[in-house]
Amino acid sequence: MRKESRRRLAGVTIAAVLSAGGPAVAQSFEGPYFGGVAGYGMTEADVQAGSTTASALSATGATGGVFFGVASRVRSDRALLVGMEVDYAASRGDARLVTSTESLEIDPGRTIGVSGLVGVSLVDRVQVYGKLGYANTEFGGLGGGDFDLDGFRFGGGGEFAVSEFWTFRSELLRVEYGSSGQGGHFDPAQTSVTAGFRYSF
Repeated sequence: MRKESRRRLAGVTIAAVLSAGGPAVAQSFEGPYFGGVAGYGMTEADVQAGSTTASALSATGATGGVFFGVASRVRSDRALLVGMEVDYAASRGDARLVTSTESLEIDPGRTIGVSGLVGVSLVDRVQVYGKLGYANTEFGGLGGGDFDLDGFRFGGGGEFAVSEFWTFRSELLRVEYGSSGQGGHFDPAQTSVTAGFRYSF
C-alpha cells in the first residue's frame, strides 16, 4: 500500500516539475503592441543642381526608430493576420559631391510612416509578414535648406516569439519618393535593414 502511494506521489511530483519547467510559449501576435528597431539604411538619389548632375549618389549609415501597432486574426483563416502600424525613425549618414561651382548633398533625417500589415503564421511562434504604406522623410542639403518628401513604402519581415509578450523582429523596407524641384532635381529612394523587439499587451 505504501509502495503504491509512493509511486503515485512520485508520478504527480514529476508531472508538476515538467509542467512548471517547460511551458509552451503562447504568442498569437494579436492585439496592440509597441517596440523599437535599429539597423542600417541606404539612401540613393539622382541629384541635379545648376549645371552639376550626380547619378545614384548614395548615403549610408545607422538608422533606428520606434513603432506602435495593432493586429487581429482573420476569422475565416486563423493563420492569417492583418494590422496597422505607425512609426518614427531617424537616420544618420550623408553623401556629398563638391565641384568648383556646385555642392550636391544627400542628408536624410527623420521619417514618419504608416503601414498596413499582412502576416501568416508558418509554425508555432514564427510569423512572416508584408508591409505596404506611406512615409514622409525630411531631407537636407539640397539648396541649403530642409524639405519633406512623401514616399510609397513596401517590404516585409519575420517575427519569432521569445515569450508570451516579447517578440524578436527583423525586416527589410524600401521607400520610393516623389521628385523634388527644390534647389534642383532630387529623386531619392531609401532602403533599410533593421532588427529589434516588440512588446505585446
